[in-house]
Amino acid sequence: MRISVIIPAYNAADCIERAVRSALDQTLPPYEIIVVDDASTDRTGLIVEEIAAREPRVRLLALAANGGPSAARNAGLDHVTGEWVAILDADDTMKPRRFEAMLAVAQKDGLDMVADNIDLLDYHAGRTLERAFGWLESEQAALTTELYLERDVTGQDYGLGLIKPVFRKAFLDGHGLRYPVKYRHGEDSYFYTVALILGAKAVLLREAYYIYIPAIGPFSGKRSSYSRTRLDYLKKAESCLDIIGLYKERMSEKSLALMRYRHDRILDFHENHMARADIREKKFISAFGRIVRRPAIALPLGRALLDKVLQRGAAK
Repeated sequence: MRISVIIPAYNAADCIERAVRSALDQTLPPYEIIVVDDASTDRTGLIVEEIAAREPRVRLLALAANGGPSAARNAGLDHVTGEWVAILDADDTMKPRRFEAMLAVAQKDGLDMVADNIDLLDYHAGRTLERAFGWLESEQAALTTELYLERDVTGQDYGLGLIKPVFRKAFLDGHGLRYPVKYRHGEDSYFYTVALILGAKAVLLREAYYIYIPAIGPFSGKRSSYSRTRLDYLKKAESCLDIIGLYKERMSEKSLALMRYRHDRILDFHENHMARADIREKKFISAFGRIVRRPAIALPLGRALLDKVLQRGAAK
């Protein structure tokens, strides 16, 4: 089975070689690795060209203008020729047996999509939190639309939006499935949700073969310098309504309810964040208005404020 790797990259000069090397070092070697340079302003493209001069499986696809992660991934999907395709973010890496293990399961069970667990690397602390999805007890579980939506809720610890599945290319092309270019936040969740709604036969493995650097380190609490995500929770909430509008007839009642719940939780998370900012800036009327619009944020907001008061009292 030929597997193609797409690495979207934007100003990734400090980490791109490490990502490419982790793909090249797979025990089941990739057929090709396409690095999509999303109009970087650093040496990302030059570094990839240097690697490609030594390794013919590596190709650089340079975009003329920055289009964001969805556009970069879609450009890669339009150029790969393997039977299977994997997305690897430029700041992340993979363990050597990843493709061998995942494609063995895919071939045995006739799957369209295989996801694995995630190890979280705290860049600043130099420590790894193993298996982000600790709730998964069996060696593998059927990954359905319902399970995905239950485990990909904004505000919960390490949702399934973090997964980086390998896909059967024929399934993506047969459904004309590509990443949503109008969204730069939550585009992974959109893509995976739609794939499952469209009937992708998928599993989630308990073992973790993908090493992910989260925006905020789980040990240090510090922001990674590699994070490029432009947070926009209002657009992310809008994407939920897009999916409902496009695929309502294909979704079960439970999936629809979970999608609406996802939409509401995203808006709650956004308003909670904004209300905290209002309180810090002493804009109390604005904060009160947000609570009136989203009553669900009152309790977590109150708890957060109480925690701060108690911490200040303990510090005196």
